[in-house]
Amino acid sequence: MTGAGGATTIGAVKTTIKLPDMVSVGVRQGLGGGWTALGTFEWSNWSRIGTSTVLQTNGAAATSLSGSAITLPFQYSDGYFYSAGLEYILNPAWTVRAGFAFEKSPVTDLVRTPRLPDNDRYWYSVGATNKVNNRLSIDLAYSFIDVVDTPINLTAGSGNPWFVTGASYVGTASSQVHILSLGVKYRWDDMPSAALITK
Repeated sequence: MTGAGGATTIGAVKTTIKLPDMVSVGVRQGLGGGWTALGTFEWSNWSRIGTSTVLQTNGAAATSLSGSAITLPFQYSDGYFYSAGLEYILNPAWTVRAGFAFEKSPVTDLVRTPRLPDNDRYWYSVGATNKVNNRLSIDLAYSFIDVVDTPINLTAGSGNPWFVTGASYVGTASSQVHILSLGVKYRWDDMPSAALITK
């Protein structure tokens, strides 16, 4: 492993990163008249990552030129995702839907770096399903994701744990995402008919 000023720890290094637990809850409620309400809540335990220490293969800490242990101070917060939408059955062949979502980024201003300029984001989505027949259906969807303008501050007074003396960085990232998806679903068996209830 090498540092900006030359060789540091010689040989292979390793580290352990605890990836987040995730809990997702979704609801779907018919409203009558062909309308259905949809909702989702998701929590991601990104805060469990914390700071990861880089180790040599013998278990000793890898060190920099100054002799201090090399760490990866992720220090993320937990992430949250909230969404709501509506679905409407136009006719037996077509169903349309639209929704909105807000995603709270686990990457805060305090620990953000140019390598991962993530921030809170807003999702706007529309879609439709065409039921061609009892076995074949086609889904088409479009989502526009607007990411909040993202400040990056790696300076001595910022408190950002990724700051390295002599390597200040200040900037802003701006991002937008377009997602277009097409899905085809085919059943190998006929859909079961509604049960006939008699008294």
